[in-house]
Amino acid sequence: MGTTKEVLQQMNRRPGVSYPVLVPNTNGLEAILALRETDEATTPRKPPLNEIAIFTAASDMFSIATTQGDVKGSIKSLREVARKARDAGLKVRGYVSTVISCPYYGRIAPTKVADVAKELFEMGCYEVSLGDTIGTGTKSTVVALLNEMTRHGLPLDKMAVSDASSFLSASREWY
Repeated sequence: MGTTKEVLQQMNRRPGVSYPVLVPNTNGLEAILALRETDEATTPRKPPLNEIAIFTAASDMFSIATTQGDVKGSIKSLREVARKARDAGLKVRGYVSTVISCPYYGRIAPTKVADVAKELFEMGCYEVSLGDTIGTGTKSTVVALLNEMTRHGLPLDKMAVSDASSFLSASREWY
């Protein structure tokens, strides 16, 4: 995160392409907003920094190991980040790690993932990415996860799931 400013300043950004910036907390957002102001003032022809990515996990143990706080605390912090970002005119995309299993905890209940995804949508994320962080997903676990999202009334068309098409075409159950 410490080199974000240098990377963004050196990027040859193209018109029409969104460049989401990973923002872990309010300090990260403030740095992006300051950079955005400087960027737009000094290079007005560059496409603007107009999107951030926020992230949490479905596993408390993973969240504690990676961000030193549990999921509930992460959600609370991200709610403020998302609000401030949207107020500044930024789009917000959410990410959920460990949606199938956690290296510290094991299997994650699909309902826990749905609860976290719902929180991200409620705070204004236009899309939520579901990450099988350690690669243990199978057709049946991903279909079960998507079915749970449907049961929670979450918009599947606003979710990003790696290679979901192969899972979804194999099972019509989630429709």
